[in-house]
Amino acid sequence: MSNLSTLIKCFCLPVFLILTFTSNISSQCFTNDLCSEAIDFTTPGGTTNCLTGCLTGAGPDVTNGTGCSDFSNIPTVWFTFTTDFNTEFINIDFASPDISLAQLAIYQGDCGGLIPLDCTIGNGGSGELSTVNVQPNTTYWLAVGSIGGQTGDFNICLTTILSGGTTCN
Repeated sequence: MSNLSTLIKCFCLPVFLILTFTSNISSQCFTNDLCSEAIDFTTPGGTTNCLTGCLTGAGPDVTNGTGCSDFSNIPTVWFTFTTDFNTEFINIDFASPDISLAQLAIYQGDCGGLIPLDCTIGNGGSGELSTVNVQPNTTYWLAVGSIGGQTGDFNICLTTILSGGTTCN
């Protein structure tokens, strides 16, 4: 009987540890909760690109901003995009069944010196930044967070508008 109990202890402990470790990994769906780990979201001029993101397990980030461009106390994930030679404006659209008060902000510069360009606080699971004036051939950073610490999945779309207002779908 002692061999059987030793076998059970030897088998069950590693299985328990593997299951516990795996469940902790799957509860965190982000890979981009640091500016330096931003997901590239570059969208050719005149088109729309949509991604699915997640705030579960994301930590707060310190940014150079106040009001809706300050993410120091809320879960935050990052995206980056570079405009092409003829992009004049962008639109950002956010939707989530899990996150009712989304915070969105666009920055210029680099992760070591972000400069707020525009921001908004959404309501009812949606939010948008519309007709944001951008410069051609420039890299921007997009922070997505949740006021009140809500986590979960979201969809985010970036539409680039060409000089003269043209958008191709």
